[in-house]
Amino acid sequence: MACVYIPVQNSEEEVRVALDQLPRDASDILDILKAEQAPLDLWLIIAREYFKQGKVEQFRQILEEGSSP
Repeated sequence: MACVYIPVQNSEEEVRVALDQLPRDASDILDILKAEQAPLDLWLIIAREYFKQGKVEQFRQILEEGSSP
């Protein structure tokens, strides 16, 4: 099972995201990525995984949010 770890700001902790268990609603993942100001490469990894799973709308949503200021 492949996972990515989103570092929690000002902490030693991380949020573990299992790529094979991404939620159908991408808003939860988006909230975490934004709140923790995750590096762009994590946004891209998650977006790509949504695309691989055929979840094109979530893929677009992640890319749109990740490329906005």
